[in-house]
Amino acid sequence: MQYTKKEFLKSLNCRKLNLHYSCNKMNEFGLADNFGTKYKLSSAGEFLARLRVLTKQPLKDVTYTSPIWYVGEEAEQEETVEDVPVEASEQAVESVSEEGEVVVPTEPETVSEVVTEASESVTDVVKEVSDEPDYVNGVFIDWPRINALQNTKEGKLFLDQFAEDNFDIRLSRAKRIDNMIIDFKEGLRSL
Repeated sequence: MQYTKKEFLKSLNCRKLNLHYSCNKMNEFGLADNFGTKYKLSSAGEFLARLRVLTKQPLKDVTYTSPIWYVGEEAEQEETVEDVPVEASEQAVESVSEEGEVVVPTEPETVSEVVTEASESVTDVVKEVSDEPDYVNGVFIDWPRINALQNTKEGKLFLDQFAEDNFDIRLSRAKRIDNMIIDFKEGLRSL
């Protein structure tokens, strides 16, 4: 089947995605979730890798030919995204590693290798962040965002309102944010 970006994202039926922002305010490979995180991606491979993580779907037999996404039988006729080689150009794009070293790609990789590496590293990070369930009583809890809240009036107010509005858990804003998060987790366990 052929889809525009909006139709493709809508067909995934993922409540984590902010369809309006992803489709109307970002480039063709940009994504935004409902918790304010924006993913500025530069290729179809990166786009699919991020979607696999967000939707927890394999997304096989998907190809992209600007501006159309192909899924299923038509994807088999087209050259699949996973098989498209990333060609090393004469003007290699340099990137800086976490250690501050300049990294220049030397040999071409396939998008599937890059996608596999990216999705494995993202999955590892997600597993490290929290062992708490993402959904409680049908409500999605964005643990990375909650764990990243600062000990400010705004951070405490956000957590308190989220806990009370969705789970009827009252938190004391007089406590530090880390203690509020602990109380929130304990409140969830008692539901």
